[in-house]
Amino acid sequence: MSRSSVITKGWKAPGSSSELLEEEDCFQNFPSLSEIMSGRCFWKLKESLHTGKLKMVLSGALCFRMKDAALKVLYLHDNQLLAGGLQAGKVIKGEEISVVPNRSLDAKLSPVILGVHSGSQCLSCGTGQEPTLKLEPVNIMELYHSAEKSKKFTFYRRDTGLTSSFESAAYPGWFLCTVPEADQPLQITQLPKDTSWDNPIIDFYFQQCD
Repeated sequence: MSRSSVITKGWKAPGSSSELLEEEDCFQNFPSLSEIMSGRCFWKLKESLHTGKLKMVLSGALCFRMKDAALKVLYLHDNQLLAGGLQAGKVIKGEEISVVPNRSLDAKLSPVILGVHSGSQCLSCGTGQEPTLKLEPVNIMELYHSAEKSKKFTFYRRDTGLTSSFESAAYPGWFLCTVPEADQPLQITQLPKDTSWDNPIIDFYFQQCD
């Protein structure tokens, strides 16, 4: 998402004494995903006729690139997210990941929905007895505006210092992960009971899209 596509430069919460946050201030002072998802930046204000209160409504999905703690970037190949560093001898820039919060779940848990292809496909854990990670053809903004059937697309983001982990909202205890070997699919796993060099990697870095 480019800076020019932001509809509203900032907002001031009702009753707040803080000054209006300008668009540039948001980029400079609140660059992390946690600050953006907190609702302090990039929101369009909309007045509710029913409550008379202001609602914060995201005008479009946020754009990030994602890499694991081993610095393997996520990229799309044959409609599947893989984690690697080189493709045909060239450095991979990484897939643009569309991100919106799930407004129907507890905001304190930072529930987010992740998509690709400008949000036309979203990452889902399925509905089986155990999660099955796959991309489903559903528009990310439709999930954002409607709480129905959005839970299987939702992950609770947990800060782990400079990185974040993503736990399935529909399958507690299951986390997005990569494996140490390059060019393998993004997976979902339960936390291992012991630690070893070949354990799945559940921590990820985010970089705002250019």
